[in-house]
Amino acid sequence: IHTIDFLVKEPFFDDQNRLQLYAQSRVRVGEDRRRDRGDRDGDRDRDRGRDVMADVMVRAADIPEEKQQWLLDQVRGKQFAIVECGYDPETGWNLKNIRTDKIAPNYITIVMQTMECLADNVNKKIVVQAALKYRDFAKQQAAYKTN
Repeated sequence: IHTIDFLVKEPFFDDQNRLQLYAQSRVRVGEDRRRDRGDRDGDRDRDRGRDVMADVMVRAADIPEEKQQWLLDQVRGKQFAIVECGYDPETGWNLKNIRTDKIAPNYITIVMQTMECLADNVNKKIVVQAALKYRDFAKQQAAYKTN
C-alpha cells in the first residue's frame, strides 16, 4: 500500500553499493544577521533570503543485484530518475517502477509521514476498520441528538 517516490541521481550508488534515495525539501538561501542595536536577548533580523527546492538524501538502501541492474538499464543515459519504492519489513526497500510521469520526488514531509505509517504498521485494513468505527460512532451520535 505505502510507496514513496524518491529521486535517484548519478552516481546512483554509494561506495558500499547502496542506492541513494532523495526527497525534496525547501531551504532558505540567505543568512540571519544579528541586530546591531546591542540587544541582550540576541534577537535576529531575518535576511531577505529566498526559498529554493533542494534534494535531501533520506536513505541509502540495499537493493538486490538484479534490481540494481534493472535500474541501471532503465536510467541509461539519464542523470536522474524518480523511482517508486515500497518497503517490506522482512526484505527492506524494493523498487517498484520508474515514474516517467513525474519530474520531482515526494516532499520530505510526505516521506516522513509515510515512514511513520510504515513504522506503525498502518495498512489498508486498519484504515478501513477505523473509518467504519468512526462512521458507526457518528451514526450513534446523530441518533442520540434526534431523540
